[in-house]
Amino acid sequence: MMRRSLAAVAAAALLLAGTVTFAAPAVAATAVTPSVTGCETSQLKLAPHIAGDKDPDGHDISISPGPKGMFVPVIMVHGWNGEPANFTGKIDLTANKVGKVDSRTSLVGQLQDMAGSAVYTFDYHQWSDRWVTDSHIGPALATAIDCLYKASGQKVILVAHSMGGLAIEQTFSSSIPRSNTRASEISTVVTLGTPYKGSALDSIAHGVTLSNGITGPLGGQGFLTLTTAILAACGQASTVNADNICTKVGLLKPVTTLHSDAANALQYGSKQINALPSMPDSIHLLQLAGHANYETQSSWFRQLREASTAHLGDTIVTEASAVPSPSKDNAQATCTYTVNVKQAARDEAGVILGVVAKNDARGLSVPVIDGSVPCGHGQLTRDIELTNDTLGAVYDDINARMERALFNAAATITVPAGVCTENPLTLASGAVTIPDSGGYGGIYVPGIGTEEVDDGRPAEALADGRAQMSDPYRGALAIEFLCSTSGIGGAQSYIGIYKNDLTPVGVVSGYTLTTASGAGQPTTRGFSFTDGKLRAKFGWMAFDSSQGLGFDSCPYTEVQLDYTISPGQDMQHGPLTTLEGDATCG
Repeated sequence: MMRRSLAAVAAAALLLAGTVTFAAPAVAATAVTPSVTGCETSQLKLAPHIAGDKDPDGHDISISPGPKGMFVPVIMVHGWNGEPANFTGKIDLTANKVGKVDSRTSLVGQLQDMAGSAVYTFDYHQWSDRWVTDSHIGPALATAIDCLYKASGQKVILVAHSMGGLAIEQTFSSSIPRSNTRASEISTVVTLGTPYKGSALDSIAHGVTLSNGITGPLGGQGFLTLTTAILAACGQASTVNADNICTKVGLLKPVTTLHSDAANALQYGSKQINALPSMPDSIHLLQLAGHANYETQSSWFRQLREASTAHLGDTIVTEASAVPSPSKDNAQATCTYTVNVKQAARDEAGVILGVVAKNDARGLSVPVIDGSVPCGHGQLTRDIELTNDTLGAVYDDINARMERALFNAAATITVPAGVCTENPLTLASGAVTIPDSGGYGGIYVPGIGTEEVDDGRPAEALADGRAQMSDPYRGALAIEFLCSTSGIGGAQSYIGIYKNDLTPVGVVSGYTLTTASGAGQPTTRGFSFTDGKLRAKFGWMAFDSSQGLGFDSCPYTEVQLDYTISPGQDMQHGPLTTLEGDATCG
């Protein structure tokens, strides 16, 4: 929940009585919505709401646009042999300990729950044995980006797993129309386990010896021994389980798949990999990777070999390949395991893998090919550390645009009749002069327009309480207006509650607040949303007029009120809670 401090607002007096409501003005229909963009195809779909998805606070996932129907397209791009469903699994793994975490939502659900987001999936699984240059992959994704950018008027965000990141790179190829302007249509790209340099395991499956001439994470007998053991443990049997890394290894597939365009191109350092365009610097790129350290103790007919540590990345993609540009934004989920590889006469047969997490060595044994290994390639979209990084990058991007849009919307909003004056008034650039006030009366939004807050403190006008609001009030915002009616009487200030589509919900009006003798200088001390209620705080200094004493006679006082938000009805508040001082003094 975002909480924003508000500037002091002059009001008449202070004891809460009365409420004000207003009718909703007509809202112009928006031609384009996330479900009506003209961009959807058999490959590009608006992601549906997933039954059972909850936000971290247990609320149902709520999908709502920004002000005036604004939405930011977020495209999910799966990897080789993957499908859109790879992003819909519950986020239930953690690299901190092998096991599960208490999660009620998926990565798609978390992204959908961000106000202003519109999550789409791009599906190329039917053609995933082809390289990203195929018309159904890179070029089709480029068309989707162009269309959503034009339809929404917002830069597109992309979240990709594995080969999906390479498909994004291909959209910048000169062979695809408008490639020279596509970077201006994209703001953020997040990749999870993308093999920018290729896959080491895929290369070994093709019989390539990587240690020759290669140092670092791809060199050493430990790496080769363990990767060979993994291939042998997978065997020749195929599986459709997307959580099992065996589905990602070409050796398990028919020969036609092992030697498909994609399998050949994904080999480490292949010419196809090297021919891909780089991600433009103007795009915020977040590279996420699994980083698994396997400490191996291998034996050869009961003769122990020297222990070594193999750095396999996420087993399919090494860290050096998933994060080729360490100077750019990146993060890793790190796991450490001990592995005992008992070798028979040949490395390719009779291999038994026993993997035990070092931080949970009380008997929990997890095969390296198991779907519960959090740093594994197929599990990166379910790892809580990496998905948190993903959500943070996307939220920062969307929220910055939401704040600008909300401020712009508030700057031209119509204040309904009966709130400040008897007539409705429409703001321009966050302010309007009240007619017949001689220029002394007007309305303005703190922080918008040219007006300054009297006491010089910074002011922000909005509070988006979406994260703590229950349906149907999620997507609501509060706007603080200052209403000065000098010379003509009337209200002094109020807080209006609106939905993100700018439909009015209710109002807390300053002139309904009074103290016993009208002797206070009330100010709003901030507000927030909590479970369908607006929590408003007010503070003031007052004097005890009954004793003829000055302001020093009463302590600074701050009170809290919870207003029930109910569209179309008066906003009612509950009992006054004194937070500080003495609400009865004065």
